[in-house]
Amino acid sequence: ASCLVGSEMCIRDSFDTGDKVIATPTIATLGRVYIGSYNGILYCLDQESGSVIWQFEAYDEIEGSVTLTNNGKLLFGDLGGFLYCLSSENGDLIWEVEAGQRIYSTPALSLNEEFAYFGGFDRKFYSIDVSNGTIVWSYQTSGYLLGSPAVDENNEIYFSASDRKLYKLNSSGELQWTYSTSGCRIGPLEF
Repeated sequence: ASCLVGSEMCIRDSFDTGDKVIATPTIATLGRVYIGSYNGILYCLDQESGSVIWQFEAYDEIEGSVTLTNNGKLLFGDLGGFLYCLSSENGDLIWEVEAGQRIYSTPALSLNEEFAYFGGFDRKFYSIDVSNGTIVWSYQTSGYLLGSPAVDENNEIYFSASDRKLYKLNSSGELQWTYSTSGCRIGPLEF
């Protein structure tokens, strides 16, 4: 363990993924931690020892966090535009679906966990059937979807896009409203 001088905070363990990690780790029951890396590997680590329990190789870099369902399914996307569903127990692939381009966001779940919602660089927002990976519906925006969506107590979905809008859709994918923001410009990119 290494400690900062004059601090009580210590690093007990660390794990080198071999590439950068941007996502927030997902901590689950049974003492497991799930984290994706830019090397395209999703790791399941033991919370106490930091040792690898299993790992899964995606097609491309993983930037978003993992969503864990109550029945032990892990959902996450990669920058190749694939959304994956794995068994949290052993990392076995349950299904994968190609959904556009670059998925930066962390999927959100419907209240009953039947559907996962996320967006991508193809400017579409998706609803996926969690049981089999089927695309239920998609909603076309005019901006890239980089952030993660939120679902309210009525199963209505909120997300933003680089077109300077906040969207609200119902669970059938129908637009309820948009709110336009002033946005900002960073170099050649407008948000």
